[in-house]
Amino acid sequence: TTNGYSSLNKTTGQFEELRNVSAYKTGLASRWITFVYETDENVFYPPLIDKITFDQSTLAESVKPDIWTIDTVQDLLPTFTDILRVGPIKIKKDDIKLLLDNDGDINDLIIDAHLFITATTATFHKRALAMETHTVSEIIQKKIKHIKKSWFDYDIILCPINQKHHWYLVIIDLERNLIIQYDSSPTHDLPRRQNLQRLIHMINIHNFLKNRTDIDFQSAWKLSEPSEDFHLHQNDQHSCGVYLLTQAKAYINREQHQPIPQDEINLYRHQIAEEILRKAEPISDDSISDISDIYVPNTNQRIKRTKKTRATKAKHQPK
Repeated sequence: TTNGYSSLNKTTGQFEELRNVSAYKTGLASRWITFVYETDENVFYPPLIDKITFDQSTLAESVKPDIWTIDTVQDLLPTFTDILRVGPIKIKKDDIKLLLDNDGDINDLIIDAHLFITATTATFHKRALAMETHTVSEIIQKKIKHIKKSWFDYDIILCPINQKHHWYLVIIDLERNLIIQYDSSPTHDLPRRQNLQRLIHMINIHNFLKNRTDIDFQSAWKLSEPSEDFHLHQNDQHSCGVYLLTQAKAYINREQHQPIPQDEINLYRHQIAEEILRKAEPISDDSISDISDIYVPNTNQRIKRTKKTRATKAKHQPK
């Protein structure tokens, strides 16, 4: 029925409208089974949030990847079999190879894996949650069915969005009551406003479930929209995922998000791959011993090639 309550009549096997029954009595009659119905009516009106320009001047400069990251990736990648795991996420070696290709579009597995690393290694004692791409898609498509974790148990929520073959990032800083949209191609035709409204709605839902009250977004929250500084924009059709991951990492580490020179894109791609490979675990037991002699947990260290190293790892090269 339209905007009404129904109950299953076990005799007829049909759902029948419950007339002249309050919601309270309906709950009692159904032993507190929750009734859900779809409506086009607005039950949450998106608030007007004050807009600000995110100030990076007080943040530390981010460290650029060094040239050794290319050799490190070339050393690490052959030591894994076809599938590797980063936290709960499984990645194929082909996904890594696509990441290393300047003309490759980074897929959701790479995005989810690297954001997982960024969130779980957050500095400054921040509790960060990286939302998986498919979950964010369910939110903005109004298809979310389960809320697995309370957002208000964290300080920062990372929300990657992929639409029309383009990646961009929404960061929800619950500690600062701040929403930041990072987009390396802000002229790309996307329903950003609608996406933002549905994420704001989700913030309010999480808050209501935890505190039993609505958020006054208009007076307490701020919104930073994508930068209009073209130096922070991508210059090709394939780097949006690279920008998203570097932006997320910079924000979590309280660093400035610097422009990425086009001739250094491949270096940044290798840096992302290196960080994934250093945290990755092989799926098969056979590959555990393969990486034991070269796996270096400290990301500040670099694996320099020597004749002896090459001889050792030659047996691990795929045939």
